[in-house]
Amino acid sequence: DKGRLIVLRPDSTAPIARVVTTRLQDAALPLKLHYTQNVMRRSGALRGRLDETTQSGVELIGAAGLKADLEVLYTAVSSLMRTGLPFTVELGNVGFFNELAAAVPFTDEDFDRVQDYLVYKNMAALQELLEQYSAYPETAALRELPNLFGGSEVLGRAREMAKNAKACAALDYLDELCKALAELGLAEYITIDLGLVPQLDYYTGLVFKGYVNGAGTEVLSGGRYDRLYEAMGSAKPAIGFAVNVDVLSDVLAHTGDEEHADMYASDCLICYEEGCAGDAYHCYNHAVEDGCMAEIDVSESLEEALDYARARGIPKVILFGRDGRKDFEV
Repeated sequence: DKGRLIVLRPDSTAPIARVVTTRLQDAALPLKLHYTQNVMRRSGALRGRLDETTQSGVELIGAAGLKADLEVLYTAVSSLMRTGLPFTVELGNVGFFNELAAAVPFTDEDFDRVQDYLVYKNMAALQELLEQYSAYPETAALRELPNLFGGSEVLGRAREMAKNAKACAALDYLDELCKALAELGLAEYITIDLGLVPQLDYYTGLVFKGYVNGAGTEVLSGGRYDRLYEAMGSAKPAIGFAVNVDVLSDVLAHTGDEEHADMYASDCLICYEEGCAGDAYHCYNHAVEDGCMAEIDVSESLEEALDYARARGIPKVILFGRDGRKDFEV
């Protein structure tokens, strides 16, 4: 009622960058941060998507190079592996697009249109616009960007088309990264998509998206965004990703319980009788520290606890009572 503007948060990366460049400016680097919060983005009419979504993500700030990118990618892939759903992570390098586009004298408006056409895979509009710039050799590669996806062989095809040393350097880096992921046993989850061009203009290098079966859009997205901190007057390399919790939760909610029951199950259920809570919680804390998924039972009897464990697929029940500890295999 006072005419003040309200700004809804469109993403979490920029607000975190502001915190890092102010309150955490003297913190030792690299910083490893995580968050879970809601963001607001207009998804367009009739697309069946929510404008407000919950994101859970990580940011690695103050580290550049292959090791940093590999750590964040490994974390992203591991996150999707925990869902128990079939998934794919697509890798791109926005540097490849940027170097090709820099060699073509696009107007600002046409550059933005090319980006939009690539984001939405609008092949017809992209071809029509690029026809005006066909005199420039890099245009041939830009035309094919939406088709340059698949396995590592895509990188060879792209090199033949690009004929641009700086653009090919981006391809070389992707090749190196794919080999590092293969050494970690993750090659089966990775594909290349050189048409992956984010709408947010602060991305500078590696970009990636994760997809799971049953979702009509990506459930995970991220990349390197060194330019963002430069714009805030505190040059720092940075990379991160966010999971769309709402989309992923919706897919999991519609997945058969029996097929994926194991991804919800704890490793053990810890019960206790009156006067033995201390022992039960001591066991729980040790189990968690050892990397086990444990939970404390709230049933009124051992029989109820065993029934609960069977229903949830929990293989082991531990009871602390007046006669000491007893273990039950379910």
